[in-house]
Amino acid sequence: MSSHEPLLTKRQIIPDPSPPSSKKACTGSAFHSNPVPCRQQGSIFKLPQELLELIITFAAPYIYNTCGGREYHFSYRTVSNVGLTCRWLYSIATPILYRSISLADIEPSELHYTLQTNPSLRQYCRILSIDASIIFAPSWANSGVADDIVSWLTNVKKLHVHFSYHYREKGYVDSVGSLCATVAKATQSMHELDSLECTGLGFKWIMGSVQSLSLDTLTIWGGGWEKKIVNIPMDNSQDASVTKISLHRCFEPPEVMAQLLQWPKALSSFHLTGFNARDVSVEYSFAMFETWLAKHETTLRTLTFCGLPGDNADERAFNVSAFPHLECLRLSRWDMGTKLWLSDSDADKLLGPSLKTFTWDFRRLTDQQGSWRDFGEEEENWLRGFARAAVERKAALKSIRIAFSLFDSGQGTVGYPWGRMARVRDEFEPYGLIVTWDSPVLPAEEWPGASPQYVYAVDDLYEYVSDDCPSPGEMETIFQEEALL
Repeated sequence: MSSHEPLLTKRQIIPDPSPPSSKKACTGSAFHSNPVPCRQQGSIFKLPQELLELIITFAAPYIYNTCGGREYHFSYRTVSNVGLTCRWLYSIATPILYRSISLADIEPSELHYTLQTNPSLRQYCRILSIDASIIFAPSWANSGVADDIVSWLTNVKKLHVHFSYHYREKGYVDSVGSLCATVAKATQSMHELDSLECTGLGFKWIMGSVQSLSLDTLTIWGGGWEKKIVNIPMDNSQDASVTKISLHRCFEPPEVMAQLLQWPKALSSFHLTGFNARDVSVEYSFAMFETWLAKHETTLRTLTFCGLPGDNADERAFNVSAFPHLECLRLSRWDMGTKLWLSDSDADKLLGPSLKTFTWDFRRLTDQQGSWRDFGEEEENWLRGFARAAVERKAALKSIRIAFSLFDSGQGTVGYPWGRMARVRDEFEPYGLIVTWDSPVLPAEEWPGASPQYVYAVDDLYEYVSDDCPSPGEMETIFQEEALL
C-alpha cells in the first residue's frame, strides 16, 4: 500500500453470482476460476510484485467529489479486468481487490458464500468495515453470517464498526448485544488487529466488547449518544493493550471517561476534539484529566484537548510538567480561560521538561469556524509571553504551531492577524524557536494597513491537517504507518 492510499470502501469484492441453493457446481466466480495463462513474459513481468501492485492501482483511478473534497479510489472493474489477462496479473490483482472489505457495500450473504467456497481469499483482507444496520437487519435469515466472516478474516489490521444514530428504535438492545458478540469474536480472531474505529457506540460497550491482545489504536466517534446503552460487563483481569486513544464529538459523563483512561496499560497518545455534553451540567477541566492520566505519566507522549464542556474561565494551562516525557501538546484557545493572560505559574505548567511542540488551536468549538478577530492584541501578547518564557527558562520547546484556518475572509481595523504571528516569529526565530501557522485567507497586500514585509512562507504540512488531526508531525507518522499495511 502506498503511503497516501485511501481506504477503499466501494464495491471491491467479487462474489459468486450463484446463490448457495443453486445446483450449479461451486467453481467460484469467473474471475477466480478462469485466469488466462501467461504466454509471453515481457519486460513488465520482470518487475517486483510490489511495484506491479502500485502500477495496477494507479492505472485504475476512480475519482469522485464529496462534501470533504475529492476522494481517490481504484476502479473495481478495471482491476478485475487486468486480473483476467493472465495468471500472473491475476495473482497480483486479487490481493488488491480483497484488501479492504465493507459489509455496507456488498450483500454479506454473497461475501459469505464467496469466502466459504474460496477460503484462500480470506488471507488478503487487511481492512474490514461493519455496519450494524446492515448486519442485523430484520430481513436476515442467518444471524451467524457476520460471525463467520469476522472469524475467517484473521489477517485484518484495521476494523471499523458503525452504529447509525437513527438505528436506535425497535430492537436497539438486541442489536447492540448481538453486535457486541460479533465484535468480541472479531477482536479475538484477528491476531494482527492494530486499529479499531467505532462510531455511535459508548465507551463501556467498547471496553466490554474488545478482546484483542494486539490492538494499539482506538478511535471513537460520537460515543455515548444513547442514554439507554446496553451495559456490557468488563473484564478487569488485565489492562488493555491500547496505547493511542482518539475521541471525537463524544457525549460521555466524567465517570465513564475516567474508566476509559484507566483501561489501557500504558497510554502514549490521547486526543479529544469537539466534545459534546448531553447534559449542560456536565463539566470537564484540565485538572480532571491530569488525575485520570496520572497512571500514564511516564508513557504519555502526545496530547490534544480541543472542546472541553463547562466553564473554564479560571483555568488557563494544562500541567505538562506532571508528564515528564510529553513531547507534543495541542490546546484550544477557547479552553484556556475567558481572559487570556500568562502567569509565571501557567508558564511553568505548560513548559514541561520534554515538550518540543505546542499547537494552539483557534477553531471555534460550536461550528468549527473562526474569525479574523480571534487573533488580536491579547493573543499576540500571550504568544509572545509564552515564547519569551520558553527562551528564558531554556525549555525543550522548539516549535509553536497556530491552527488558524478561517472561513471568514472579511477585513477589519484591529490589524492583520497573520502579521501579528509573523512579528512573534521574527522576534524569537534567532533563539531557535520556530513559529508556524496556516496559510492566510488573504495575502498581506490585500489587507488594508498590513505591512508588505509580512509576506512569508508557512508550514506546508498544514494542508493535510483536518479539524480532528492532532498535528502535522503526527500526520506524517500516520502516513508512514499506512505504508506498512
